[in-house]
Amino acid sequence: MGQEKIKAFGAGDGTPYLPADAASAMEITLNCIQDYAILRLDLEGHVQSWNAGAEKLTGYTEDEILGRHFSLFYPAEDVAAGVPDRCLGQARMGRKFTGQGWRVCKNGERFWADIVIHQLHTETGGLAGFVKIVRDATLQHHGSREDYHQSHKQEMIGQLTGGVAHDFNNLLTVIEAGHQLVSKYSDDSRVARVLEVNKVAIDKSRRLISQLLAFSRKQILNPVSTDINDTISVFDVLIEKAVGGDRTVRWALAPDLPRTYIDSAQLQSALLNLVVNARDATKLPGTIKIFTEAKYLTARRFPAPYDVPEGLYVVVGVSDTGIGMEGSVAARAIEPFFTTKEVGQGTGLGLSQCFGFARQSGGTLIIDSVQGEGTTVRIMLPALTSDKKTPPVSSLRTVLLVDDDFAIRSLVGEMLRSLGHTVFEAEDAKDALNQLNNNLSIDYLFTDIIMPNGINGLELVEEARSIRPGLAALLASGYPRDVLRSLAQLKDDVMFLQKPYTLDRLAAQIKAAEPYPR
Repeated sequence: MGQEKIKAFGAGDGTPYLPADAASAMEITLNCIQDYAILRLDLEGHVQSWNAGAEKLTGYTEDEILGRHFSLFYPAEDVAAGVPDRCLGQARMGRKFTGQGWRVCKNGERFWADIVIHQLHTETGGLAGFVKIVRDATLQHHGSREDYHQSHKQEMIGQLTGGVAHDFNNLLTVIEAGHQLVSKYSDDSRVARVLEVNKVAIDKSRRLISQLLAFSRKQILNPVSTDINDTISVFDVLIEKAVGGDRTVRWALAPDLPRTYIDSAQLQSALLNLVVNARDATKLPGTIKIFTEAKYLTARRFPAPYDVPEGLYVVVGVSDTGIGMEGSVAARAIEPFFTTKEVGQGTGLGLSQCFGFARQSGGTLIIDSVQGEGTTVRIMLPALTSDKKTPPVSSLRTVLLVDDDFAIRSLVGEMLRSLGHTVFEAEDAKDALNQLNNNLSIDYLFTDIIMPNGINGLELVEEARSIRPGLAALLASGYPRDVLRSLAQLKDDVMFLQKPYTLDRLAAQIKAAEPYPR
């Protein structure tokens, strides 16, 4: 930077300009600060200075860091998603970036960071670089270190189960599509019997994958404004049958509950899981109580991974007078495939599915159990503050189907054609955008989320709508993963379909989407 002056932190608050030789003195002073990591970055994000607080926080020495890119401290999934570039880009466009997120130490451990990035300016107003200030906020945001490690353990298990479910979902999509097409066109009675058995296996596979995705919080939900009591009441007979006539079922549904924004079918599935668990744990004669209530939770009421923001929640609970659980068992109850039942009596996915549904819906699941006295499990869902709207109905489409898997693309294309839609196919986003530019008849985009060549389904929808304003869109995936974090931006104008899907569900989703408002 020579003798050109640098404005310290560039916060636009009247901070004096420092000559270049004074910058060294400033950095010596900053090196005495050990509660904050303070580092100077060049315009591309390479580290130019490194204080003692940064070494204390991350474990890296100055010699190990200088000249390296600051994205080194971001988790691999954030780097792949372009988070460091977006942070620096925001700082470059404005005067200051503030944010939070996981960062990674030299030894691989993660910490929750509060982050500020300021611009550094020359005296003439040019951008000279950035100053980044990082504070370890793990304890404030995630309780004790033990709480954090438990939360991180659940996240790692979730990534594993989500990855397995994604791969099986793609395979099952091909199997399901073939089954649907053969069922539609074959009238051979022998084939019909084989298909009937095949359908049972498909349904069992779908439920298993759904439970895996629910635990890992990667299933696509279809939330609407919901009255919890009405949702429960419409299948109370099924619950009574699941419990059986030898045990007493008590109902205590609180009146005038606030509404919630949830997938009601997933709530019913989760509640049925809780009831079946309660039945299996309750010796004859016994009592199972199903209740609802509204409860205001204060911040930090529960440890990770059960923690939720402060606010009003609608509680759906199941209590039993069964054998209860000792502390070590209750602590592992939400882990997938963990079960105390005998072999063949359960998959160990019931509570993990309930927990995943609750967390993905913005709530949590709480287990209170005393060995020998019984268990109470509560699904806690955020109360709704404003109603959501569902899209109106439209008609047949000219569909552009985008999927890099040839088998899926071929069979799903045939499914769409069997419904009367006109279908064009593309193997990636580049191919899709080229067809949109050259085929004005396309009025519907149906694309997988995860795709090769650097452009995912969400980004494809954005680019497609810059070419074709008003284009209706449907996203499908067996593994939404980190992309789900971005879905809130498109929640009202893009619909979602979880793989694998039936012909009827595909038809309903295609029919339900209106063109996006121009």
